[in-house]
Amino acid sequence: MNSLQDVFYNWLSIKLVTDQWPHDQAAVDTERLFAEMLKEQFAVSNISINRGVERYDISFQKENEDRSYSFPIELVEATINQMKKHPDKFIDE
Repeated sequence: MNSLQDVFYNWLSIKLVTDQWPHDQAAVDTERLFAEMLKEQFAVSNISINRGVERYDISFQKENEDRSYSFPIELVEATINQMKKHPDKFIDE
């Protein structure tokens, strides 16, 4: 089973892709899967994302408690950067 932190990382990474290419149905479906896991499996709500200088900070509520995670930008943006670098391998628009 994936940890909450793993699901947030995966969700954020693919969310950047869907924000850039909203017509990429595979990315949209994958983002939706992780979003559903956050809501259904982990009962997370009120998610907010802040991109800082070096990190993405995610704030959320779980069981009426404010919580947060931080992820290095270079880690979160690795997927989208590869897609931008090699669009012929990833993007089918």
